[in-house]
Amino acid sequence: MVTARPFKVPANAKIYSLLGMQLIEINDGLRDQLSPYSFETLLVVDPGKTQASNGFRPGDAFWDTDARERIKDFHDLVKQLLAACETQKKSGRLTYSVGMYYDYIRPHEARSSTLFLNLKQEDVAELQNLLKPQSDLQSR
Repeated sequence: MVTARPFKVPANAKIYSLLGMQLIEINDGLRDQLSPYSFETLLVVDPGKTQASNGFRPGDAFWDTDARERIKDFHDLVKQLLAACETQKKSGRLTYSVGMYYDYIRPHEARSSTLFLNLKQEDVAELQNLLKPQSDLQSR
């Protein structure tokens, strides 16, 4: 039987912002506390209003995108999202849809699922800014 229980974000956890969501990387300590799967790398702390309406919830654990490569860390996720957008842009699309593969635990169920991030040009710009070195961002 799987039991969902609240958890507290560790004080030393770096919180990443992505498209309105707040994410943390799953380290070994969190994995021991929350997840049996070694391939889950990012945990949704707060999905934000837009992504919550798309179906994401606190505790969802991301592990893959349409790239079909396991997500290694936050920056790898950003790179995969940008690559998917670039591929779709080459085919003439002006907005992009990227599948996010994740696991979740809800009352009475635990499973894997896929939801799609629907991205616009301003979202792509946000993703590109996330990959810029911090010194570039601080000099503005």
